[in-house]
Parts: sequence; structure tokens; C-alpha cells
Amino acid sequence: MAADIDGSNGGAGTREVAMYLVLIAMPAGKAAAQAAHAALGAYEAAAAANRPEVLAAWREMQTKIALRAPSGNVLMRLRETLSGRGVPCCLVRDAGLTVFKEPTLTALGVGPVPRSEVPELRKFQVYRAARPDLGLPADLAGLVAAAYRDDPGEAARRVLAYAGCDLPDPARMRLLEGVAALVRQLQAERAGA
Repeated sequence: MAADIDGSNGGAGTREVAMYLVLIAMPAGKAAAQAAHAALGAYEAAAAANRPEVLAAWREMQTKIALRAPSGNVLMRLRETLSGRGVPCCLVRDAGLTVFKEPTLTALGVGPVPRSEVPELRKFQVYRAARPDLGLPADLAGLVAAAYRDDPGEAARRVLAYAGCDLPDPARMRLLEGVAALVRQLQAERAGA
């Protein structure tokens, strides 16, 4: 059985009901997985709270808002506050097998709930996934300078990884070859100078 979600219908009035996904900093792929755990758990908690009118309003648009928390302790305190008032929540603890070195509180799913019921969430900023630390210099000029000492192909791969390049293999290879050729040209010009 397949289901599609069409958020383009406008959903007049339903944007007042949202699911909130509050996450700590982590790479984008990990954040997506943790947000999915939090969303499913929060939805199950909302269904168990027997608020069919809220769930029905949320299903029209399925508005989800990802917010950033500074730490797992903040997630735990927020859960205590909200669940104490009957707001459906789901706190996610990652097992610590991949990105994190130990079990870590990573996400809190809240709702779906009318926005007016969660004023505490206004203090959080919109979530932006952390870029992985690839050991890259702060700017591209620094990367090119480092490429004089490193393998040009590896420097090109680092540039693409840092930029989040997601191209099909043939296009990626052409781009890698182009960047590597540019780095080799710069190295040759430097050697000749």
C-alpha cells in the first residue's frame, strides 16, 4: 500500500497545527533518521492521547518544523515540561553505534499540537544540519594551497564532499577530473614561477 502527501493544497487553517522536531547538532543523514524516529514516536503519543480533531487537522498539511536544541539535557527538560501539561512527546536516545560514541539524547518529537500550546518552542532556532568535519581549511583558497602538498584528486573529492555535491557518477567524475586538472595546472604554474 502506498500513500502520497501533497502539501501544495494550501490547507487553510491547518498550519496552526504542527509537529515539532527538536534536534541536537549532527550530520544531515543522522538528523533525518533521528527526526523520523521522533516524528513516528510523537505521532503515536498523540494518537494515544485521543485528540482526533488535532490529528485530523494535522493530516491535511502534515506541517513539521525542525528546531535546534543545544544539548540532550535541554531535550529532557523540555520533554518533562511539555509532557507534564499533557502535550504528546517522544524523546529519542540514539544507541551510540555510528555517529555518537555513546548513547545520546538526540531528538524530541512534539505533537502534532496547536502552536499555541507550545510557546516554549519559540526560543529555539530552525535546525540546520551540521557539516561533517572533513579536515578542510576554512576557505577554498586554503584548500587549493593545501592541494599543492596533497594529492589533487583527493583535494577535489574533499571540495565536492564539503559542498554536498550529489551528482550522478559520470557527472561527478567529470567534475572531479576538472578540479584535479585545475589543481595540477596551479601546481605547475607555481613550480615554474
